[in-house]
Amino acid sequence: HLDASTTYEELVNEVGSFGPLESIRINAERGEALVVFLDPYAALALLQDRPTITLHDKTAELSWGKAKPISPSLAEAIQGGATRNLYLGNLPFAVSYDGLMELFRPFGQIESVRIMRNHGNGYVNFCSIESAVNARRRFSSATAMDFVSGLSREEAAVPVQVTFTSAQQNCRKRLSGGSHLGSHADDHSHGADYLPPRGGYVHSHRGRGAP
Repeated sequence: HLDASTTYEELVNEVGSFGPLESIRINAERGEALVVFLDPYAALALLQDRPTITLHDKTAELSWGKAKPISPSLAEAIQGGATRNLYLGNLPFAVSYDGLMELFRPFGQIESVRIMRNHGNGYVNFCSIESAVNARRRFSSATAMDFVSGLSREEAAVPVQVTFTSAQQNCRKRLSGGSHLGSHADDHSHGADYLPPRGGYVHSHRGRGAP
């Protein structure tokens, strides 16, 4: 099975370099996960390149999965540049990991949070673009006092920048030899009308196949 201790960040580090992800869901009880790419050919490239992944000394198979259609409003947001990843600029120095988790967790499952204190910025990576869109909407006019209490009036009024950032920016693992997606998308063998599913299904050798 997909190991029950597998984190969202670990899973994204294994598959995220193939292309931007729309959402990730892990079902720890069943040892399964559903990874949905924005570009169906990114999912195809992943499956062609890596039929299995190994996490915590357990090997899980990759196969096609069934993803729900993207809503028109979410599709519009994605076309406008929305990703799962939020960049937080001009953060107050006293901001904490726990504080960011508490602020952003209500909007959805979080993959990871990072604070670059020396640079005054940070990243909140959600497990779905929809969650990131809702969070950015809430903090579109945020100031330092939304993130840290006990600041002076001048410090509290400092604007904090909350914007979408590249879905690939925080993926630690990189594919060697350039983009696999480009080669597969330009030279796939299924014909011009073939469009693979966007979902990739991660399960054990004994797990169920994709629906």
